[in-house]
Amino acid sequence: MKRKDILKFFSSIFLMLPLIIYSQQESSFNMYMFNHQSFNAGYAGSKNYSSFTFLSRSQWVGFEGAPVTHSFAYNGSRNNKNLGFSLTGLVDRIGPLESSQFAADLAYQLKIER
Repeated sequence: MKRKDILKFFSSIFLMLPLIIYSQQESSFNMYMFNHQSFNAGYAGSKNYSSFTFLSRSQWVGFEGAPVTHSFAYNGSRNNKNLGFSLTGLVDRIGPLESSQFAADLAYQLKIER
């Protein structure tokens, strides 16, 4: 192949890429201090008590198709078994697109003594 043909080939592939590539949208949160479980699965059962968290975020209120995110997380622990577990759910709506996620996490806490 000639250099000109190679250049045409790669140019056509480069121009077609936007037609076949899909992207993803990450959910946006403000209250990171209340939402540990959504970002770190190892947080499951890290406290000696159970907790339930529900967060809702609405951006650009009043505009059609404005981003809305809802999430919940439940954390629990088995005190005598060093096991932690959690359930996490997320519903994210941006314009005409809506995505839902659900996760169940199990963590084992290894006690390290000095």
